[in-house]
Amino acid sequence: MKAMPSVLERFKILPLLVTLTALAGLLLPAAVSAQVAGPPQITLVNPSPAQIHSDAPNVIQVEAVSLDSVVTGVRIQVQGAAAATGDPAVFTVLELTAIAAPEPPVLTPTSQNPVINNTPVSLAAPPGSTVNFTIEAALDRFDAASGAMVFVIGTEEFFVYTHGTTRVDGNVGVIDPTDPMLIIASRTVAPGPIVAQRIRVGTLPSATPLIIDFLVEGNISARNGSLYTVTIPPVGGTNFVFETAGATITDAANNPVQTLPNGTNVAIGFEVTGGSS
Repeated sequence: MKAMPSVLERFKILPLLVTLTALAGLLLPAAVSAQVAGPPQITLVNPSPAQIHSDAPNVIQVEAVSLDSVVTGVRIQVQGAAAATGDPAVFTVLELTAIAAPEPPVLTPTSQNPVINNTPVSLAAPPGSTVNFTIEAALDRFDAASGAMVFVIGTEEFFVYTHGTTRVDGNVGVIDPTDPMLIIASRTVAPGPIVAQRIRVGTLPSATPLIIDFLVEGNISARNGSLYTVTIPPVGGTNFVFETAGATITDAANNPVQTLPNGTNVAIGFEVTGGSS
């Protein structure tokens, strides 16, 4: 009678090659090669099919299953600075507007000595984003040293500057301190001067005198329900996903619409939750 094969014969251990490009501080088994430079990457080479999953914080479990049900795997423990922290950023759209072509806001004031605004904002916004300030409050004073209009909201002072294409409307004969004003202005995500894109004089002070959100321009590449994938910048850029549920969506003629088609250039007003700040 022919002997039954042993357990080791029946369950052969197949090689698993994992190439991991990661930060320093990984505990790596012999089957893993590490490179310090570059973003984290895992490439399963052999065998196939394979699975990657995590069953505990900062742990990656890699398993490869062969055609004859043989299972082999490695466990990678991420430690110290290499450990992932925080939630991924979520981009919630307030306004999605079709535009003929990208027209980023002007961020350079006419003032030669502007005061830098340091109001903290999320750093997780897509590259190319600007910080959008909507100020609806009474003018506190003019700053003679830098030429700014100064608004005091709570305990913080906001120095607002103009540039050559700032749009001014309303009662613009003489602007005096205490005049109620609406300011739509922008700043870089990094600290920088606040530069007005639009000034309207004579509005009534709002119950919400300051709103800070983000603005970015791109091109719609895909849509799945209320989720829009937008390429930023529009040509040769990176895809980012935006949630538009509850957003105001308008076409290039400023008409309300339900959706916008792929290939449309858009300006996106949005908020960021999660991610780096």
